[in-house]
Amino acid sequence: FCRAEMELSSIDQINFVSPVMVADHFTAMAQVNYAFHNCVEVGVRADTKSLGKEPRHALSAYFIFSTKDGKALKFDVDPKSDNEIRRCKEALGRKRVRLKRYQLSNSRGPKISSHFSKDTRLGLIYNNISGLMRIYNRKLIKKPWTVHFQGDGIEVATQKGTDSVTCFRTTAKFMANPRTIFNVLLNFTKHRSNWDLLYQQGKIIERIDHQNDIIHLVMRTKGTKPNDFCLLRSWRHDAQGIYLISFRSINHPKVPEDPRYNRSHLLSSGYILRNVLPSRMRTLTFSPGSSLGITLKGITVISMDLKGQAATAGVMKGWKFDKIEGKKISNQSDIQKALKALKKRKKMKSSFTVTFSNVKRSSLIKLSSTHISDNAKRQSGDGSLGLSSIQRLRSFSHKASGARESVELTYIVQFQDNAVELVMGDMVGYNRVIVRSVKQLQKLVHDLDEKNM
Repeated sequence: FCRAEMELSSIDQINFVSPVMVADHFTAMAQVNYAFHNCVEVGVRADTKSLGKEPRHALSAYFIFSTKDGKALKFDVDPKSDNEIRRCKEALGRKRVRLKRYQLSNSRGPKISSHFSKDTRLGLIYNNISGLMRIYNRKLIKKPWTVHFQGDGIEVATQKGTDSVTCFRTTAKFMANPRTIFNVLLNFTKHRSNWDLLYQQGKIIERIDHQNDIIHLVMRTKGTKPNDFCLLRSWRHDAQGIYLISFRSINHPKVPEDPRYNRSHLLSSGYILRNVLPSRMRTLTFSPGSSLGITLKGITVISMDLKGQAATAGVMKGWKFDKIEGKKISNQSDIQKALKALKKRKKMKSSFTVTFSNVKRSSLIKLSSTHISDNAKRQSGDGSLGLSSIQRLRSFSHKASGARESVELTYIVQFQDNAVELVMGDMVGYNRVIVRSVKQLQKLVHDLDEKNM
């Protein structure tokens, strides 16, 4: 079946259901549940039958067979029946559990990087993003942060967790187009040397898809050798004004350890950029030529047509109309009057603005509980590894280029306690460099915005 020499690498999840007695007739049945990059999962069910009695289920187990030479298999499992599809999904779930166990067992030492492969990339990408969002949400809850610097709209703080992980956080305020900041942070080969005083060099090693890649960074230190990082990088954005770039250390065959550098390792880290919305308000632009596609209860949105303007722009259930073209809305009749007035305009092609209140939190904020599936990857058609909850928001484009907003940038770095000096060196000196780098970033973004306006 495998058309390759295979060997048993592990047995997973043995379930003993009923005992097997002496002289029982014992029958074992096996079926391939799923084929991964270089291994297959085989489900085994054993039944036992005593003389004069009905057969009964004795035990079940899952055998993992791998190729001896580690090469990729030349076939794939194509499930067709409902039962086969169920087996494939359950096999993927067990694979993620095994990957999580592997990551936990390998995170106790100084090296916390997981091996990147076709089999592990889904789990690594999901954990990369969700891990960063958990720490970001911890900014508001749990243990207080120790603030080391605060001034000029910049705050530098650290937090030591109970899991022997130190978290470093920098928060800065910008008055800029958030898309400009996002592009500057994402395009590190072009812009990072212009603002990050610790950055020495970097390059993209492998492009996974349009939302994920693998990069190699070399960062300056006070030591004799600079630090280098092999990082899995993922980026996302959604219609609620949240931009995210997350990265974590991995082991990759194209980036072996180099004696010229100190190989350093990071847990889920990255940048989170969000609009600072007073009273949770949001202003969006619509065209009067077509329907908004929403159903209201009073002035509250209770449902939407997914093909309508509102859903495309990112309006969510629970949002409330606050203003239309600057005019205050207090009831549903005010909305109808305002929309009728817009239809009487001579220039029907002109757009109008609607300000919503009670704006809910972004879907990316809830990412730590989002489930990623292999089916979502296949259904996307382009091999991307996007999260199912934000699939339809990929085509979202921001406001007109050059539109400045009050935004907050949060930069988070996680590492184990025994790697603090290796990654950061002198804490006081590191804080000073970070503050200077953030100010350089603010200046660079301002200059780019001025150029684009």
